[in-house]
Amino acid sequence: STLPHIRFNLMTSDDTAAILEHPLIREDPGSSAVIRTEVQRGTSNLKRRFGMDTEEMALVCSGSAKEMLFMNPRVGRYIKCSYTRSLPEAQYGSSKELFAMTVTSNNDIYALALESDDQWSLLLYNHFKNVWEHQSSLPGNDGHEFLFEVGGHLYYVFVFVGYDENILQVARARVRRYDQHTDQWHDCSQLQVSCKYVGVKAVSCGPHIYLITDAEMHRYDPIEDQWCKVDDTFPDIFPAVATGTELICDYMDDTGKISMWVYDTASESLDELPALDFLCPAEASHIFNYWKTNSRVAFVLEGQLYLLIRYENKDYQILAWQICSLDRATGVWTDLEATLPSGDWCMDRPRCHVARMYLPWLQANGSDVQGTA
Repeated sequence: STLPHIRFNLMTSDDTAAILEHPLIREDPGSSAVIRTEVQRGTSNLKRRFGMDTEEMALVCSGSAKEMLFMNPRVGRYIKCSYTRSLPEAQYGSSKELFAMTVTSNNDIYALALESDDQWSLLLYNHFKNVWEHQSSLPGNDGHEFLFEVGGHLYYVFVFVGYDENILQVARARVRRYDQHTDQWHDCSQLQVSCKYVGVKAVSCGPHIYLITDAEMHRYDPIEDQWCKVDDTFPDIFPAVATGTELICDYMDDTGKISMWVYDTASESLDELPALDFLCPAEASHIFNYWKTNSRVAFVLEGQLYLLIRYENKDYQILAWQICSLDRATGVWTDLEATLPSGDWCMDRPRCHVARMYLPWLQANGSDVQGTA
């Protein structure tokens, strides 16, 4: 019989029910009894699968790459981990800093870190060891850096904001594709677009990469290696996070009110979401234009939209943190009144990413662990 070799403890209840309802099993009372006994008794001596000890969590970096915050606000779980040993000091004595990060369709976490004054290091996170491992090196740049996985390939997007021959401000985007088999970076199609300010964002959504400035929006097709201009432009807003076919965007005015929009890349339509009003701490300074893009970060976890907001005083000292979630069905924002572990959690780069994390290692090696029951 094959019944003793079936690992019923790794099956879902639906799988077990389907087996019990199979005609061959229903016609054999003995087999049905054996299955029910195995399900009830369980097989605790069998090793658990990796996925059984994982949880979808948001990843937030500190000012350097030596600390990271892993959180699931829905269950109140916040874990801070240190990576001092796996990230040695960069050249010239400065600590490594993560400039860009991406989570692949296979749940691999890649990041770009400063290796030297003009060299980046591509790092891969080892889930079981909870360490970062060096994978490749590439020339560094001084500008806006982004890292994406599209169609199973890694893409490094670098954007430099400067001036053209007519002294008009422009953004120049350069794309490189990483070949993991040869450890080579290949140049792809480049782009030059106009922009009024320094602000520029790139985000991957579905099979494309989008580049958005305050003046234009362009879409890159990795298969065709071509850029094309998208007709719709955002009203001075930038994408905060991508989910499915949607780009969720935000804008904070001088009063602290955060307006939200959602751009559907399939229908190329822009709709407004409920805005979020804040009462900043009394000690918080006026949020200047520069800090509008650095004072908050959005992420989608288990289908829920969250905003993590950082409040500072005029000396840029952290006064408070706030995590809010949006129920898109009712249009209601909720303050989760979360208490985050201490840290200089970065709101700018890399942006917040979501991955399935291996909880036993995080809980064993993390500090300020909360909500681990």
